[in-house]
Amino acid sequence: FFAAHGGLVPVVRAAVGAPAPSSAIFAYGKTLSTLCSDVIPFESRDDRTDAARALPEFRGLILDPDVLEPINRQACEVWDVPRAPAVQHHPVRSRIPTLILSGEYDGVVSPDEGRRIADSLRHGLFYQVPGVGHVVLGGTCASGIATQFLNSPESVPNTGCLSALPEIVFGH
Repeated sequence: FFAAHGGLVPVVRAAVGAPAPSSAIFAYGKTLSTLCSDVIPFESRDDRTDAARALPEFRGLILDPDVLEPINRQACEVWDVPRAPAVQHHPVRSRIPTLILSGEYDGVVSPDEGRRIADSLRHGLFYQVPGVGHVVLGGTCASGIATQFLNSPESVPNTGCLSALPEIVFGH
């Protein structure tokens, strides 16, 4: 999108390793590449209908494909990245020990998705970090769990700190 409107130079500089004048522009380019290749082409009316059923208070927004991400849909037409192969959406099957940490309030990858992925792995460990969004390794608890796992991937890490994390209480 930015490239189509005169912003190609910063994106190219970032892609070839030169300092990017604006990391926000480069991040948006990476986001568009992912959304336009791997997400938007795979969305279906059935997915939206299921989501609307689960969240009836947001039904109008969910069922209108241009409300949630109209800019990204328009930008994908200009960005013109190829659609990812459908096999990319099939569950990975592996015996490799894998740790998945998910923030309770992750707005990018839901904890349900993390659980689903862990369930498809023979040695998948899933832990949800309470009160956290997308970046879970910012705190000592999740970082400690990750460190334990990296030091001994065959062992189950001590996750007692998760229950000690404060919950977020939303007011009225």
